Amino acid sequence: MRNLKHIPLKGAYNVRDLGGYPAADGKMTRWGILYRSDALAE
Repeated sequence: MRNLKHIPLKGAYNVRDLGGYPAADGKMTRWGILYRSDALAE
């Protein structure tokens, strides 16, 4: 199964879209708005 949250990005590793996760207000985070990754400075 393909991981739809993983975003291949040259020069950065483990970049992911945080869309679809539950938010504090009970709604879901929107796709394509918030991303997380590791070591962007590298």
